[in-house]
Amino acid sequence: MAINEDLAPQGKEEVTIALQRALADLCRTRPPGDISVKEIAAAAGVTSGLVHYYYKTKNDLIAATLVMLADDLLAPISSNDPQVIATRFQDRLVDDPAFVRIVGWMIIGGHGDTISMERFPLVDRLRETMEPTAGREARIAAALTVLLGAALFAPALAAATQSPLPEVIAALRTTTGDLVS
Repeated sequence: MAINEDLAPQGKEEVTIALQRALADLCRTRPPGDISVKEIAAAAGVTSGLVHYYYKTKNDLIAATLVMLADDLLAPISSNDPQVIATRFQDRLVDDPAFVRIVGWMIIGGHGDTISMERFPLVDRLRETMEPTAGREARIAAALTVLLGAALFAPALAAATQSPLPEVIAALRTTTGDLVS
């Protein structure tokens, strides 16, 4: 497929954002391991050479995409209350599960330890807002485990237990809020 130079993203920022968005969109229906660099480039409207120019490996692109998605999930949350931040992030994960799907596919595929995000926006935000007490980092890790697990498993487990999903999500909000308080 030929790239239309007039419509193609230009410059590092436009290209990297286009590549990250393309990967996120493709991962809505397929695991990252099943998506080629050529497919990502085509979906972004650039050549595959630019993928390799800006990212050493596909895993580097996946990590950058996860950071971008986490930033997108956090952007509309203006509160400085860690409980509010965590529970709203959880709600957004349930509403737009692209982040969780990518992480889940990577872990299930045995590649979870190969993705090294340069930063994890939710961890940074909780560190900024939580009192620096003993056990804070472990509570943040536990809250993230609940958040990601909830977004990944809550729909199936709600159906299995015949519980309404909103009730399951409400119970998880309480658990998550307790962890970061």
